Amino acid sequence: MIHPLPSNTVVRLRWPKPEDAKTLLDYAQDPEMAQRRWSPIPLGTTADTVQLAVDEMCRGWNGAAGLSVVAAEPGSDRLVGIFTLCRLADANAAEIAYGVVPRHHRRGVATQGLRLLAPWALAGFNLQRVEVRIPRSHTVSRRVAEQAGFHCEEGKREYRSRPPEALRYVLRV
Repeated sequence: MIHPLPSNTVVRLRWPKPEDAKTLLDYAQDPEMAQRRWSPIPLGTTADTVQLAVDEMCRGWNGAAGLSVVAAEPGSDRLVGIFTLCRLADANAAEIAYGVVPRHHRRGVATQGLRLLAPWALAGFNLQRVEVRIPRSHTVSRRVAEQAGFHCEEGKREYRSRPPEALRYVLRV
């Protein structure tokens, strides 16, 4: 059984909705995103492509992209970030990738989203660990993972979405 998605005063996690396509299109076209290593939507994409991606996100585990969860503002329900949970080859583990709409950076969205999503995923899917892969040079993202309770572990694993030079941050049961 999948537990209801959690929330707090900073973010409310919810399932993606077709209406999120407009915000994600703006996100994908933001010049600042060209400097990021991960984006839930390919940079410079079209509105039709974004709508297809959102439709895929709405399929959940049945979709090819893993399970996507929106970080929304508690009052407005407006998308401010997105988290994707993908199972790793080890069936007892999953990787979380995330992105925050640039105008919402430095507001705790990523940290609070990870703090909410990771324990939810561990309990709801009977996982032993969740991981976040972060490039060594991304000190802010590394701090986000640490503040969310993740610990850096060196070592090789199979990854779907990150370069091999990235560090692995892990939260275990």
